[in-house]
Amino acid sequence: MGAGLFRKAAELASENRAALLTELGSRFLTAGHPEEAVTAFEEAGLAKLAPEAISLYARALMGAGEFARAAS
Repeated sequence: MGAGLFRKAAELASENRAALLTELGSRFLTAGHPEEAVTAFEEAGLAKLAPEAISLYARALMGAGEFARAAS
């Protein structure tokens, strides 16, 4: 999937960091890797997630079995 490339791009293009890591989280979630998706969303910074990405983050938490965190 090129997760390392997404993270490197996020590091180099700090103005797009949240968007790039949100995309990575979305791709991890679609690929069936919710734990990695949670990590990517959290690396993006939860306060910087776009409103539509919050639901993806919640789905990733549920998929990772983090039910208490998803409910908060």
